[in-house]
Amino acid sequence: MLRKVALFSCFILLAPILVAGVQAADVKVGAPMPEFSLKGEDGKVYNLESIKGKKTVFTFMQAACSACRGEVVLLNDLAKVAKDVLFLPISVDMGGAKALERYKADYAITLTFLLDPEFQFPPKFGFTYTPATALIGADGKVAALLSGFDDDTAKKIKEFVKK
Repeated sequence: MLRKVALFSCFILLAPILVAGVQAADVKVGAPMPEFSLKGEDGKVYNLESIKGKKTVFTFMQAACSACRGEVVLLNDLAKVAKDVLFLPISVDMGGAKALERYKADYAITLTFLLDPEFQFPPKFGFTYTPATALIGADGKVAALLSGFDDDTAKKIKEFVKK
């Protein structure tokens, strides 16, 4: 009996920690893209009006993440041929634009990054990690939410871009 009480107590104490990484999403697939306002490394402010009527790929990333690098390099390559799609990687690095300077130079990235050093935007989609991607249709609705980066994610991004 004492063992059951101890086990139950541990569960009660650890439950908040176990679910801390799980966050309810404000936005689901098929829902309209939420309002947002993020400064770009180019000094411009990007918001819902900035992407209106354009297919958009948002990738939440950080410079120290190797999987993020793979995805950003893919997006950079796709942006060279898919001129009708807006590719907006969102850096959640606390160092802001400064953290991206060497990263962009080292990997020949020409995309403009949006800055979210306080990690405010990804949780709207239920993301608590990087990389994570939101594909937004030209109709302004969320077409897909993708977690991590692997061959399957790359395939889904390429299919979205080609549609």
